[in-house]
Amino acid sequence: MKQFFCFLVILCCLIEGVAEALTLQVDLKANVECRTGRLTLGDVAVISYPDAQWEERIRKIDLGYLPPLGEVRVVKPQEIYERVVSKNIPGLDYIYFQGSDRCQVVVTGQRIDQKELETRLLQVLKERFFPDAQNVEVEILGSGETLVIGAGNSFDLEIPSSVKAWGVNKGVIRELEGETRIPFTFKVHVYREVLRAAREILPQETIQEKDVTLEVELLSAENEKALSSADQVLGKKTKKKLGAGDVITENVLVKDTLIQRGDLVAIVAQKGGIVVTTVGKSRGSGSLGDVIVVENLASRKRMEAEIVGERMVQVRVK
Repeated sequence: MKQFFCFLVILCCLIEGVAEALTLQVDLKANVECRTGRLTLGDVAVISYPDAQWEERIRKIDLGYLPPLGEVRVVKPQEIYERVVSKNIPGLDYIYFQGSDRCQVVVTGQRIDQKELETRLLQVLKERFFPDAQNVEVEILGSGETLVIGAGNSFDLEIPSSVKAWGVNKGVIRELEGETRIPFTFKVHVYREVLRAAREILPQETIQEKDVTLEVELLSAENEKALSSADQVLGKKTKKKLGAGDVITENVLVKDTLIQRGDLVAIVAQKGGIVVTTVGKSRGSGSLGDVIVVENLASRKRMEAEIVGERMVQVRVK
């Protein structure tokens, strides 16, 4: 009886092992044409696996970089086998290959000329981001081998509004007639006039022309927020002490008071395309961007509003 029970246990284990064993079917294609990016298993073969979640993950297994434009890369079952096994896929017991005994991968299209890309990028940066710069230089990073679009096609550039005047930035090359989007990175060097203190300036001192210097500099994290014209500071006072050579930014200046307590102000409220204006009285003083309390003279209701101009405030409408 005991021997029979042990036999049943072994038989159940064998049956359970067979039930859990899964087979991956890889139908290898003979030829594949790709555009850019990295090669995946799903690009070179039709995949079938009983576990749907893992099937999708197997399809995305990375096979490395695509060959340069005009060259051929050969992918064989042995390489696929090694990459799949390295993923330690649960339940995988057997990999069955069918179709071609090798896949020839080629990249089609046209390579983007790097000089043209730099010229287009410079134009965008000068017009949209650094119109006041004396000079702008760019350096495309990475290999130009991956910058490939469809033959005879053109492209546009998508540059995020967060572009910095220094360091590494990101952009996207968008194919005009197609779905290809190629991310790329670049360095930008921006030269413009930078305003600095010519001497030590004490808090509440009124800045005069002899107190500042203006020189064209390469922008960096230290000076990118510096003002670029002496007219922006002449006659204004400083909030804090500045040492000789310190950059002068908007934040170190005492703001002009646009509204005094008791002033009559225009109260503007906007929602969508509807704009309503009424007259109120200020219950505080402030500069551009400050939030103060104002009183609607018609309703006597008090509310907070942002100073948007001389004797003009705007109420945020939810």
